[in-house]
Amino acid sequence: MMRFLLVVAFLAAAAYSATIDVTASNNVLLWDPPVVAIDPGDTVRWSWTDQPAHNVHSTQAGWASTTSLFDSGTPVTTGTFSFEFNNEGVYYYRCDPHVRNAMVGTIVVGNTAGALAPAAVLAVATAIAAAAGW
Repeated sequence: MMRFLLVVAFLAAAAYSATIDVTASNNVLLWDPPVVAIDPGDTVRWSWTDQPAHNVHSTQAGWASTTSLFDSGTPVTTGTFSFEFNNEGVYYYRCDPHVRNAMVGTIVVGNTAGALAPAAVLAVATAIAAAAGW
């Protein structure tokens, strides 16, 4: 009976996790949507097609940070990358070749206070890029 309950609990937890898609395509140098709010255990799947080459590179203290939680690797013209977020928090990411074009985004996991509104993300990214001389 105990095994049955554990299996049911596991399946119930797995059924509530979601995969959220973030895309860039057709020479667009922005992630769509730029801000995603998810629950712990959800997965974000980035995908992009066509030229130019993109990648997904997390930064933990803003878009100019060098500390990384995940990285899709070398930029490629067509790609897909997924990451499961298990801990609450605010996570920043960028496309390395296009961070100067404000190709950045934010993942808000759980009930995190102080998360940026979508319009603010681009304004902050532009300010960071300008301040950094990108």
